[in-house]
Amino acid sequence: LNTIATGLIGAMAQRLVRAICQKCRVSRPITEVEHRLLTDHLGPEGATNELFIGKGCDHCNHTGYHGRLPIMEVWRNNRRITDLIAKDASSEVVLTEMRNDSFKTVFEFGLHMALNGLTTIKEVERCTAGQ
Repeated sequence: LNTIATGLIGAMAQRLVRAICQKCRVSRPITEVEHRLLTDHLGPEGATNELFIGKGCDHCNHTGYHGRLPIMEVWRNNRRITDLIAKDASSEVVLTEMRNDSFKTVFEFGLHMALNGLTTIKEVERCTAGQ
């Protein structure tokens, strides 16, 4: 494990989500379920009163989506994490340390994209299986 821990620079995961069509994008009130999901995963920065959808137009072939965007998680190794991996620490302990270094999962990154009106929560859940 020590060889892996010291040789590991980092890791990245990515998914492609459909982007909301910017020509027919409209805001709508957030549901209670969406509010709970956002605040559970993002804390106070997930608090919002509205989200966006594409209502459908000729540009997006009436789907509400046009194009794709990457959602990703990027983790960079550091000395503390190297030590934890070398000591065979549990994945929960390593993840806690990663979060202390501002790590966000691909699902959380996607939720931020939904908050910014670039995709929908439904699309993020579809592509990440709600991870």
